[in-house]
Amino acid sequence: METAASLLTEGDTLGPYRILGEAGRGGMGVVYRAVDTRLDRTVALKAVSPLVGRDVEQRRRLRREAKVAASLNHPAIAAVYALEELDGGLFIAGEYIEGENLRSRIEQGPLPLPELLRMATQVCRGLVAAHSNGVVHRDLKPENVLLDAQGNLKIVDFGLALPTLEPSRSQRLTQEGTVLGTPVYMSPEQLEGQEADFRSDLFSFGMLLYELATGRHPFEGKTPLATVARILEGRPGRSDGVAPPPALERILLRCLEKEPAGRFPSTEELLEQLLRLESETSRIPRQPSGSRESLHGGWWNFHQSAVILLYAVMVYGVWEFKQAASQILGTRFFPLILFFLVLACALCNGTIRTHLLFTARFNRSAIEAELNRVGRWKQRVDALFSLCLLLGASLIVTGDQLLAGCLAAVAVSYTVVFLVVEPATQRAVFKPASAPVPPSSHRS
Repeated sequence: METAASLLTEGDTLGPYRILGEAGRGGMGVVYRAVDTRLDRTVALKAVSPLVGRDVEQRRRLRREAKVAASLNHPAIAAVYALEELDGGLFIAGEYIEGENLRSRIEQGPLPLPELLRMATQVCRGLVAAHSNGVVHRDLKPENVLLDAQGNLKIVDFGLALPTLEPSRSQRLTQEGTVLGTPVYMSPEQLEGQEADFRSDLFSFGMLLYELATGRHPFEGKTPLATVARILEGRPGRSDGVAPPPALERILLRCLEKEPAGRFPSTEELLEQLLRLESETSRIPRQPSGSRESLHGGWWNFHQSAVILLYAVMVYGVWEFKQAASQILGTRFFPLILFFLVLACALCNGTIRTHLLFTARFNRSAIEAELNRVGRWKQRVDALFSLCLLLGASLIVTGDQLLAGCLAAVAVSYTVVFLVVEPATQRAVFKPASAPVPPSSHRS
């Protein structure tokens, strides 16, 4: 049913708020990007569903929840500013976040374990802050966790997901928007109509992490109703052979216990387990054998070792070249200068590449920063090395064409290697943890 709230457009005013446009729609209602003219700040203005707004008891409960949610102050929780009654409608004003939700990230494929754990600990810290204040989310799902342009996560709609006026069971399980909550991300006790406490959030959190780790819902069925049935009775992912990384699976399976008593006794304990795993993962120097990244990593290591060996061989080769070039040119000066330049390149580049090999082996988490720090110097030395070989070839081309041709061939081949082959391998192995986040709408 259309309401006044659903008809707002850019430029409209609603009390002290000036509408900038629609930002998204969700179970709670329409979300607008608006300016609070009293404080001159951009907010997310959420029009609460009339199903809640018309019921006295629901409104009373929503006010109580909004008051507690507004008291939360944590970097991983989107702030709630106010619950407003405007033009006969109920609106929640909160922090506006420019970014994408985790649904968009899931659609890009499973996350690497280090990135997954970074996100998991951020969200879990937000849950700890809320649960310690007695606030339960009740509707934790990918759409309610936003990733901003700096890579920080924010949980939205905290403590504001409420049940509606008891529609039939089939409606509650199949019709999106009928329930202020998402059945396929609800805990078994929520689906059975029991009261939700912090352990329900842990179950939903487990489903969220499972989906980030595998790219699919842990209880995925052919229909939403089939998914709900598997949440109530099935095992996560087993029928299709889908499973998260073994190091994470034990934690997730405990979150996904059917009975609340089987889950973590506190959110703090769950956070401790995630932090311990994150610490252990950061000390793992290599990916599991057989993985695609492991294969690329083996090639990258071989490439570094081969280049170091090439430099050593070419130092010897240029020393021998010096003898022939001195006879052809009638002077030892230019060949000697060329030899020392090649020797300097070999020492510099060999040291840099040995350092990168050591870092990749013993401090894997720091390798990307080291590649950025020394990458330009490495390429400059590589370019100087190739230039020296070409210069040497040009000096003796009239006296020894075979030797000049060999030097030129090595120079050209190595230029292709350090400009094309090595960057491609490096990107495959040490790609950034997350792609830049394109600006998009605040979604609920």
